[in-house]
Amino acid sequence: MSEEVRSIILWLHLAFIAVWIGSQVLTGYAVIPTLRRIESRADRMELLRVFTRRFGWLAWGALLIVLLTGGALTGERIGTIRDGFDSIYDLRWGWIFAIKMGLFLVMAGLVALHSFVLGPRLMELNQRAIDQIEGGDRRIRRLQVQSGVVAGLGMLTSLLVLGCGAFLGNSAFSFVAT
Repeated sequence: MSEEVRSIILWLHLAFIAVWIGSQVLTGYAVIPTLRRIESRADRMELLRVFTRRFGWLAWGALLIVLLTGGALTGERIGTIRDGFDSIYDLRWGWIFAIKMGLFLVMAGLVALHSFVLGPRLMELNQRAIDQIEGGDRRIRRLQVQSGVVAGLGMLTSLLVLGCGAFLGNSAFSFVAT
């Protein structure tokens, strides 16, 4: 791949990492606390429904682009490493990459748990509470805490994956033989 194409793919990769992490930070520290201040539960739920639907498309779309561009960049890099070594694990790069991919899978799992299990369950309980089903508030609070913990862990693993990427990109560090 030419250096121009590689630069464009790297730019896309970094831009959509910024979208992925930036949207998590904005949601956790600005959007959700702001929505919680809306007194009308019905209005809050409608805004949350619209937000989560749009956010889901943005976040999962960004993650798909990160995965595709990262795959293209990694495939090229592994080809370069194989020219001079028996295994990618002969360099720190291979081990950092393995850790990064493990963290990526944990991150994707946490975010999927939040997006497809806890979030919808929380929305359903909130809707039931609006409809005056008793006992919902205690379950809602417990799910809010679980959702916050899972979202926080997803954010933390996102940052750890990003950190691994920084170490991988530092050839002076990652291209050292193990």
